[in-house]
Amino acid sequence: MTFDGEPVPGKPSLFSVTGDGRGVALKVVDTQDRIAVPGVAMNSIALNEGGHQLDYRLQVVPSGEEFEEGTWSGAVRFMVTWQ
Repeated sequence: MTFDGEPVPGKPSLFSVTGDGRGVALKVVDTQDRIAVPGVAMNSIALNEGGHQLDYRLQVVPSGEEFEEGTWSGAVRFMVTWQ
């Protein structure tokens, strides 16, 4: 699984948001609290014959900038590669 999007400058494991609001970013973590880095494949997951559920959390976290009220939006793309 690879997640991709614009990283926050100086914080490569956070995904940037756009808009008027400031001070927030997006973070993707798996069930073992491993953090997704934009454009970098995460560890492999073994699939079974009965199917598999991919569990990830998308969190809104501080970006390190001063907070400024306003609207914002963010996008994180994902790609599943299997063999």
